Amino acid sequence: MYTSAAAAFALLAAGASAMVIPRDDCSDILEYRNLHQSPIISLPSEIVSNVFCTSLLTETCELSKGYAHTTSVEYSITGGVSFSLGLGKIAELGVEASFTYTWGTSDEVSEGSTLICPPGGFQCGVMGSAQVVNITGEARLPAGGLGCPGDNEWHSFNIQAPLKEAKNAQGTVTNFQPCLLSCGSAQFPESCDAAYAPPPEGSGIAICPSPRTAPCQGSFGGVCGSVPATPE
Repeated sequence: MYTSAAAAFALLAAGASAMVIPRDDCSDILEYRNLHQSPIISLPSEIVSNVFCTSLLTETCELSKGYAHTTSVEYSITGGVSFSLGLGKIAELGVEASFTYTWGTSDEVSEGSTLICPPGGFQCGVMGSAQVVNITGEARLPAGGLGCPGDNEWHSFNIQAPLKEAKNAQGTVTNFQPCLLSCGSAQFPESCDAAYAPPPEGSGIAICPSPRTAPCQGSFGGVCGSVPATPE
């Protein structure tokens, strides 16, 4: 009786030790090769919400400190696989591969400093263009074991990540600049002339990329938050 019970217990223990629990995150056993990093890429500008001021005909106005822009980490993998990349490990391998730029493995937030809206009687906002790099390479998940359903195939991947160390004069991972929200108000009906004309006659200010977050001022004339079309 004792011998049979002991044998049964041994078989159960062996079965338990052989059992592998599936894991949701297998990034720690991924293998990588052919890593490359792109030059710095400036993404299309996006408007910063709720930062605006209206200049006078002969006086500037300040666009307040403290505005921010968040740059996300995004990646894609070919082949229909669903495993998560080990961004920290790829960053370490990038150091070994002498990558030119240090990139963030998580979202980065850039804080802006005060910007100046030029004189002319128009409304300015702030737009930001994030600086990122692309990291490409191949990854594979070894077949079987450790609870990870690997196919042992190499899959190409692409990561778009913000710079970790700023490479612009503002000291941020986003290039911030003032932009034209609207002009031609009832108070300053000719302000579009000053806005559109190149320096030194006009401001030469860029038009904000989207009207969707343009705020409305109580004394502002015309369509609230409209972005003027480029003159013909």
